[in-house]
Amino acid sequence: MVASMGNRPASSVPGASGVSQPGLNGVAPGLAAHTAGTEMTPPGGGRENLTVFFSIGIAIDVLLVTLFLVWAVRQWRKSGK
Repeated sequence: MVASMGNRPASSVPGASGVSQPGLNGVAPGLAAHTAGTEMTPPGGGRENLTVFFSIGIAIDVLLVTLFLVWAVRQWRKSGK
């Protein structure tokens, strides 16, 4: 004997409780949360803010390399005496 949907209690029918379940309505779990966002990429891709960041990074790198070279030359001269 085969039971049809009409013979099953409402609590055993998937989605009958009114709570959305993952994978129902043809939407993969987690996909709806990613597609419902209203975030927009700013014009230019947001790259203009990185110019200052990289400029500061390059200045710090040049300073560190210069300090290292000064230290290395002083150590080399000390060992030569």
